[in-house]
Amino acid sequence: MVRKARPIVAIVLLAASLSIMMTVHASTRLPRARLSSSHYGYVLAGAGGATYSFGSTNYGSTYSDGLTGLTGAHPLSAPVVAIATDPAGGYWMAAKDGGVFNFGNAAFHGSTYSYGITGLGGSHPLNAPIVGMAATPHGNGYWLVAADGGIFDFGSAKFYGSTYSYGITGLGGSHPLNAPIVGMAATPNGKGYWLVAADGGVFDFGDASFYGSTYSYGITGLGGSHPLSAPIVGMAATPNGKGYWMAAKDGGVFNFGNAAFHGSTYSYGITGLGGSHPLSAPIVGMAATPGGNGYWLAGADGGVFDFGTASFLGSEGGKSIPAPIVGIGGMAAKFSITTTSLPNATSNQAYSTTLSAAGGAGTNTWSATGLPAGLSMSPSGVISGMPGNAGTASVVVTVTDQGGQVATARLTLTTNPQLATSVSPNWSGYIVQNGAFNGVSATFNVAGLTSPQPSVCNTGSSGSLSPNCATAEWVGVDGANNADLIQAGVVEVPVVGTSSYCIQPWWEILPAPPTYFTNSCNAVAAGDSVSVDVYETTTANLWEIQIKDNTNGLSYSTQQSYAGPGASAEWIVEAPTSSQGIMTLSPYTPVTFTNPSYSLAPLGGVDQQTAVVMVQNGSEVSAPIKSTSNSFTVAYQ
Repeated sequence: MVRKARPIVAIVLLAASLSIMMTVHASTRLPRARLSSSHYGYVLAGAGGATYSFGSTNYGSTYSDGLTGLTGAHPLSAPVVAIATDPAGGYWMAAKDGGVFNFGNAAFHGSTYSYGITGLGGSHPLNAPIVGMAATPHGNGYWLVAADGGIFDFGSAKFYGSTYSYGITGLGGSHPLNAPIVGMAATPNGKGYWLVAADGGVFDFGDASFYGSTYSYGITGLGGSHPLSAPIVGMAATPNGKGYWMAAKDGGVFNFGNAAFHGSTYSYGITGLGGSHPLSAPIVGMAATPGGNGYWLAGADGGVFDFGTASFLGSEGGKSIPAPIVGIGGMAAKFSITTTSLPNATSNQAYSTTLSAAGGAGTNTWSATGLPAGLSMSPSGVISGMPGNAGTASVVVTVTDQGGQVATARLTLTTNPQLATSVSPNWSGYIVQNGAFNGVSATFNVAGLTSPQPSVCNTGSSGSLSPNCATAEWVGVDGANNADLIQAGVVEVPVVGTSSYCIQPWWEILPAPPTYFTNSCNAVAAGDSVSVDVYETTTANLWEIQIKDNTNGLSYSTQQSYAGPGASAEWIVEAPTSSQGIMTLSPYTPVTFTNPSYSLAPLGGVDQQTAVVMVQNGSEVSAPIKSTSNSFTVAYQ
């Protein structure tokens, strides 16, 4: 029996360590493969066989086959009336005469002509024109439905009945349909389907359950006391097959079973086919998102309306198109590489990372060019190996899906110097070595000295600067593995007998003692942001030393001669050295170095990175404790 249904309508840091960074189309038929449903777009089909893809790959149109639409030298035998999408990447279009056109990975399984039917005319014509189409869940078959409720099955699609199975006699005869069939939807397992009529009547077959029709809500079809505002034009099923939606010509939406109502064109303030704000063109079809939490409606003019989680990705609305739109299908997103960055590698250490892509069909095959020596990419998308020298590489990765679609991306891969750890009686922080450094810089917060200071810091004349204790934070070149050093920073010295301390900016070139930019203890304050830049000018061996207090705006600079080898660069919290030897490190508040960077002389390289921990009197007193992509912190222990 007929069932009727209801409306509702510079520098990169390793974890815990510093890392310095130098300044389709497919024409071949292949085995079936499902696409990820988390990345979706849609495709519109025109009556002339044109297709318009948004957020998804366009696999072609009847024009690709040399046909010229509804007119021209090689016109279609009949207009296109429906589109169905293939989960393996592609789609089919069905024409009014039962012709079927396949694109992408969507295989041709036959048409009504395969049954000896001769289209809309000839010796064995269709009883009624084709109006809709649905594909099996794996794309190995499809059904066509005619306006009289006749069903034609192809490929793995099985015949589960037609309106004639209910004793209905098509569009005429003794028991005709109340209204012509306008669309169909398949169940998730492909073992059933629904047909929907223009009056909102629903017919269920196979394992498709009946959840209602517009008649369930007291609507009386296309006539009677409570008629539809406009005919039904299409339907879509929920992912689990326990509900479905219908769309009407005026943009109304009716939901049944577990299909949630997410809105209609009326939700946009549009007043249907008439009224003060009418649609630009009638609605002709609908498609649901793969999760069933949204849907799209398509207008004859190519306009698209999105509801729920369905995203608007574009439309043909307002544009000139050769023939009206007749349907819409949900499609996997454009094939693309979703990996947007590569994790840093470390020189002479094992490396592995896996890249990902979305929107492709079946198994992806990967390749890459520009990888650092020692690294390679597997066909499965894994970059692995052991890189050699530190540096930055521009890597071009390419992925090809099972259907022949190709996506490329250019990614940067930074190989950091190998990290080592060393112990020092007076340094803590990070150094890079074995380079040819001609510049170093960073921004850091000025340390504050904490109370109480060790008793040794309070020996001497009250009110004088402690001769035994101090803390300094600086950046420099050389000194890690030689007796040369050019450096600049800030020093904090306790005042004996008080909780006060003196803070001064300074520079130093060994073996000479430090030079203070100012004798004032108040020019720089604890907590101030200070930037230090030490670099060789364009004049050989002439170096610029700059300190800027970003908090109070004061700046200090000098140019000095320096001929050291540039074998290392450092970012350090130090226990300074006096004439009596290495001083006791004054307890201090944590210092964070931000944007630590260095520059290299031509042909210079780097092959080692070292974290330095300060140990005095057998105890660890200062160490780098954490890092981010562009900073690290050194703290008193």
